Amino acid sequence: NPKNDYKTILLKATGTVEIAPDEASIIINASCTDRDINQAKACLIEITSGLNENLSEFGIQKEDILTTNVILNKQYVWSNNSEIFNGYSASTTTSVRVRDLKILDEVYTNLLSNDKLTVGSLTYGHSKMDSLNNIAYIRALENANRLADQILTQLPEKNKSFCRLV
Repeated sequence: NPKNDYKTILLKATGTVEIAPDEASIIINASCTDRDINQAKACLIEITSGLNENLSEFGIQKEDILTTNVILNKQYVWSNNSEIFNGYSASTTTSVRVRDLKILDEVYTNLLSNDKLTVGSLTYGHSKMDSLNNIAYIRALENANRLADQILTQLPEKNKSFCRLV
């Protein structure tokens, strides 16, 4: 700034928090194909109802079972250079949160053994992610402050001020 003789150094710092996960999420896909659209839907309803019952037997609450995708469309196959109607495909994607990792192995094995389901990704997380992010942010600020102090020991200036950049 030509009017004021400000000297500026921009610092970028990070803060990390390492903690063991306390929950997991599993993506589960179910699908049915039938020449009768009503049969395809009924098949899918039967599979998802069974899945929900099975998960509740493990103590997983309804609010931890989320259907994120439902698709109903026509399915074709190629044969002799032409498209042939194969039937109606009904499918759904369900996300399940397992809050008790002690039952995860049993739940996951049970899901994998069900030939009507396709088990997708298994991801781990933590139930207090917002609080952990806040701690990491505070650690980043502390690291930036320490780095600024170290830089100031090498410069004739002794004043510092902070401006948070987003």
